[in-house]
Amino acid sequence: MKRQLVVYLVSLAAFLGPFTQTIYTPILPEVREAFATSSFLMSQSRLCGEHFFGSLRALSITS
Repeated sequence: MKRQLVVYLVSLAAFLGPFTQTIYTPILPEVREAFATSSFLMSQSRLCGEHFFGSLRALSITS
């Protein structure tokens, strides 16, 4: 049962990944303007977020 749940969750994450990227990427210029920041800082914050949440995801799968 636990193995099936892991397979289901990984499949769901793989399926939803492209959709979130499609929604997230086009709005970046608007977010940059709203926060009056540079493209460099936007990309750095995105990378830090991906690293942080990726680490949390890896911990939750291995626990």
